[in-house]
Amino acid sequence: MLKSIFLALSLLVVTPLAVQAGEITLVPAVTLHFGDQDNHGRYWDGHYWRDHDWWVRHYEWREHRWQRHARFDGPPREHHDNRWDR
Repeated sequence: MLKSIFLALSLLVVTPLAVQAGEITLVPAVTLHFGDQDNHGRYWDGHYWRDHDWWVRHYEWREHRWQRHARFDGPPREHHDNRWDR
């Protein structure tokens, strides 16, 4: 009993570290990394396959990483979820 509780707690502690690793394990032998490139040359951004032109239109390479263009650096937009229980 105590061993199973310890195992569950350790998994909860380690899970956020695995999420920040930048990869998704689809099945034990198949892993998808953020930034991977498909056969058509598009890059995975975590949600969609984006082509190079999309990145150029929306982001620029500054300070050793991709950052949004200055025109997009306004205040963050309010996040809306579609939950009806509030």
